[in-house]
Amino acid sequence: MEIRRAKLEDANKISYLVINTSATHNPNNYNTIQATTWQKYNTPARIKAQLQERTVFCAFLNNKLVGTIGLKDNWIVGFYVSHHMRGKGLGSELIRFIENYALEQNQKELFLIATPSAVAFYKSKNYSITKPVIVTLDRVDYDEFEMHKKLTKN
Repeated sequence: MEIRRAKLEDANKISYLVINTSATHNPNNYNTIQATTWQKYNTPARIKAQLQERTVFCAFLNNKLVGTIGLKDNWIVGFYVSHHMRGKGLGSELIRFIENYALEQNQKELFLIATPSAVAFYKSKNYSITKPVIVTLDRVDYDEFEMHKKLTKN
């Protein structure tokens, strides 16, 4: 597997991955209005804009995009793993990768916003819930959790 910095020309693939993964893995987290709003928020044009304001990495297996993760300051953002790659260690590898990258950028801690179904995964990586939060996109609310981890060099 190859993990590399995202390029603007990856935006269509990233958009597809985010929308497809959200639709197949998060139906219990979001109602129809929330899911539709999330899809609109992750169009290729919006992904291109996001690539300008954060550091994003893509994971490729056999030249196919299978995961993505980003860092904006000390926040993990845009972390998605293709539904057919779940349970195969890719998510854990991407978390390790972004934590190491954050350490290289002199970050001492990381924060993220987790869907309810993702909390157990993050807890297994030593993240703890800071507080429940409501994320609002286009006047649609999402019940999520802010999580935190102090970073240490291995």
